[in-house]
Amino acid sequence: MEALGVWVAVAVVVASLWPAVLLAGRVADQERANRAVRHQVEATLTVDASPMMFSFGEFVEQWTHVTVRWPSPDGTERTGQVVVNTPMPACSTTDVWIDADGQLTEAPLDEAGARLRGIHSGVFVVLSSAAVLFFAFLCFRRALNRRRYAEWDLVREKADTRRTPSSAWPPGSLRRAGRSCSPSSFSVSWARC
Repeated sequence: MEALGVWVAVAVVVASLWPAVLLAGRVADQERANRAVRHQVEATLTVDASPMMFSFGEFVEQWTHVTVRWPSPDGTERTGQVVVNTPMPACSTTDVWIDADGQLTEAPLDEAGARLRGIHSGVFVVLSSAAVLFFAFLCFRRALNRRRYAEWDLVREKADTRRTPSSAWPPGSLRRAGRSCSPSSFSVSWARC
């Protein structure tokens, strides 16, 4: 019964590979599609950017949020917040990424990044299904153990009821079918008693 549970778990993990591969392909395709609709435009700073310094031990980082404006694909002018890490005066330009609607977005992933994100998604699916199966396997094992222990308890109870009462087994002699055997004759041959 336990072997069946193990084989079922292995079969389900193997069966979860094809959805993982499909998901990985879809995620990579989605990233490629994002690359097609995202494009880079020049945005103009509306205020001076004076980055703040943050120190993390030896590493010093400078960055600040600043308001910029950029032209959207439909010709209207949009504004939003971006992060800059160098001091820049107002009216200077910086590059930003926008989507098809003209909203700020992050830079699209290159081909290697799209594949890597797809692989991460597929691995997540396989590991998640393996974790769920491992938990189910532990529950299955617990149920089997409880059943096995209950069967052992029944066998012990039956064995205890088949045994003659302890008063029939006085110390120093054994009784069987009305005969008495001394310990020395018992050690030689039980069949004679």
